[in-house]
Amino acid sequence: MKFVAFKKPFEEISRAEVFKQIEKEEKFTINEIYRVFPKKRIELLEEGVEREEENEFKELQSLPYIGDKWGGKYLRAPEIFFKILEKGEIVELQKVATILGGIITGNNAKYYTKIKRPIPHGYEECFKSPKEVKKICIGKSDARYMIKNRDVPFSIKRATLLWPDLRNDIHIVHFNKDRLAFEHNFYGIESRNDQDNYKLCLILNSTLSAFFFEVLTRTGLGGGAGRLVKIDLKRFPILNPLYFSINPKEFSSFFTREILSIFEELGFEKCKEKNCKHPEHPYEYVKPEEVSFDRIMPDRRELDKIVFEALGLTEEEQIEVYRAVLELVKNRLLKAKSK
Repeated sequence: MKFVAFKKPFEEISRAEVFKQIEKEEKFTINEIYRVFPKKRIELLEEGVEREEENEFKELQSLPYIGDKWGGKYLRAPEIFFKILEKGEIVELQKVATILGGIITGNNAKYYTKIKRPIPHGYEECFKSPKEVKKICIGKSDARYMIKNRDVPFSIKRATLLWPDLRNDIHIVHFNKDRLAFEHNFYGIESRNDQDNYKLCLILNSTLSAFFFEVLTRTGLGGGAGRLVKIDLKRFPILNPLYFSINPKEFSSFFTREILSIFEELGFEKCKEKNCKHPEHPYEYVKPEEVSFDRIMPDRRELDKIVFEALGLTEEEQIEVYRAVLELVKNRLLKAKSK
């Protein structure tokens, strides 16, 4: 089976010799006309089955098939995506962490209430919505709600890392330092090695992870939002924490400052003019081709530099990632706006 993305309008290249050449391609090939990605059916089957730890050694054909991101990975993904995946330092998130869904009460009005201090007996602080928190490191003082925790028909969910369910132009994963309860507007992530939660949080907040999200995200949601569901997160590619060496003190300010839109993080302002008629408003100032290291917020660049160098990416390849992130986010949001 071959996945083919044409670089020119179909009517310009619909010639017999082009299709004959595509038929001959047996490996990943890029030229001025097309990009072709041959995949064996057995490889697609392996990528699309759900393989939990308890059925790791079961026959492939007996495992449930849940599909994979064929369109994102093999048709829409920029070329740098494949260069990175070829490197041995990339692993699936489920290999280094567990992922769990948040609390589902069935009746939020009954079980959630705005926080009161001191916290009444039978309640505890919780995170209910990603809109309530703007920085990476969050704790009790950041909670805006409390949830009833006695005589309730649901389980209280806790995790050290919180992944917001929906994303627009802000890429953030929270470090839940007090392991507060969280609602199903988040997914919880817990490193299999407790000491790696801090490193894992930094990796997931890197621009590389924002790039992977944009390639693999589910779209078609309100306002152009993107989403990864639990099975997507299990397979989410990340830099293996084993290859990530950092001094936690170097990123204390990154953890505690407000995280801005990915455009602003990479050095591009959004238009703030009211009643602006520009067709790309508010993203008309975002020019992916103009991205450069000196535009990027310094603490983000320092983090990204460590991640990219662990993967052996050249400076040119790093710029490719930044450019691709800006293009993918901008295109996703503008596409939703045009509907």
